[in-house]
Amino acid sequence: MADSDPAATTRQAMIDRLRAIAATQGSRHVRRRDFEERTGVSRLDIIKLFGTYNAFLVAAGLVVMKNARLDDDTLLRALRDACLANGGLVSGANVTRYGGRSPAAYMR
Repeated sequence: MADSDPAATTRQAMIDRLRAIAATQGSRHVRRRDFEERTGVSRLDIIKLFGTYNAFLVAAGLVVMKNARLDDDTLLRALRDACLANGGLVSGANVTRYGGRSPAAYMR
């Protein structure tokens, strides 16, 4: 984790940080990406302590959102945006980086 404070690695400290972000956003759900960006906590840190991000949300008393399937038009626009931003064909990592969608979304 980005913090040098050893207490920041405790389950309760992470739960408190997640709840604080939710309160700031006025929401009962915090996207994993938002949590990671605002705290510097990695996905691996979350998995080590909670198993999954959804388990982390539940431990904090927040709402788990179901992944909705994106329509083809939305996916194709995101892929086009990724290609344009990258100057041509893109790798799976760059699809996520430039288009905001994971390769798994296209596979589904």
